Amino acid sequence: MDRRHFLRTSLAIAALAAARPRRAPAGADCTLYPSQTEGPFFFDTGFLRTDIAEGRPGTPLRISLQIVADDGCEPLPNAVVQIWHTDSGGLYSGYTGQGDDGDIDTRGETFMRGFQVTDDDGRVGVDTIYPGWYPGRVPHVHFKVFLDDRSVATSQLYFPDEVGEAVYATGPYAARGASPTSLSTDILLRNTPHEAVLLDVDGDPAASLTASRRIGVALPAGFTPLPTATPLPPTDDCVGDCSGDNRVAINELVRGVNMALGNVSVDDCPSFDRNGNRLVSISELVAAVNSALRGC
Repeated sequence: MDRRHFLRTSLAIAALAAARPRRAPAGADCTLYPSQTEGPFFFDTGFLRTDIAEGRPGTPLRISLQIVADDGCEPLPNAVVQIWHTDSGGLYSGYTGQGDDGDIDTRGETFMRGFQVTDDDGRVGVDTIYPGWYPGRVPHVHFKVFLDDRSVATSQLYFPDEVGEAVYATGPYAARGASPTSLSTDILLRNTPHEAVLLDVDGDPAASLTASRRIGVALPAGFTPLPTATPLPPTDDCVGDCSGDNRVAINELVRGVNMALGNVSVDDCPSFDRNGNRLVSISELVAAVNSALRGC
C-alpha cells in the first residue's frame, strides 16, 4: 500500500477507531507468522467491508484475526488488513485465463476481496465463503497487514485437510470434488510446519464455519503505533461542508481526500482548511469525518 492508498484509508480508520482499553492476550503464542508470497492475483479494491463474498455461493465462513507484535504480544490497533481468496469454483476476481480450462475471465469483478481496520485489541473479522481449490495449490486465504504506509506482513492462511474434504463434498463444491493438492504436497509448504499457518476451524462444513488465528508481525525499526482517533470538541464551523447545507456528505469527504492528495485545489472547498495554510491534513480529514458522524 503506497502513501496514497494509506491516506484513502484514513477516513475509514478515523470513523472506526474506538477508545477502548487495549489488552494483551493472556498466555498467547505470538510467534512471528511465516512470510509467503502474495501471488499473482492481488489488487487493492479500496473496499472497507465486512462481507466480501458479494453473494457468491459456498459454505459461509467467518474469518477472525488478531494482529499482535511478535515481540511482547501487544495487540496492534488501526492496522489495515487486506484479505483475498478464490470463490467456490477456485476463481479469483479481477483476472483472465482462469478455471480448469483457462477460459474464464473475471476482470471487472471484486468478489472475495476487501480490507478491515483492527480495533484496539488488534482484531478484525470478515464474512466470506470457504475458498475453492485450483490446480497446484491447497485451499488458502491471502492477507497483507499494513501498520502505516509500509507493508509489514504478507502471507497466506490454511485449513486442515479434513475440513476441505468435508466442505468439497457439499453444495456448489461437490461437482469438482476434493482438492488434488494437500498440505503435504503444496509447494509453498514444503519447508513450513503446518501448525505455523493453520487456521483454527470450528463449525459444520455443510452449514457454516468459523476460522481464527493470531498473527504475530515484526514491527519496523522506529515504529510508533498510529494513535486512536478520538472525536474533536465541537466547533462553530462545519468542517467539510462544501455546499453550505450544514451537513457533510460522502461526496464531500471524498473531495477532502482528493484535496489532501493534491488532486484538487483547496479553493474547491475551503471548509476543509481549518488553519488557513492551504493544505488539508489528516487531522482536518478526521474533523470532517466527525462532522459527518456527529452532525453540524
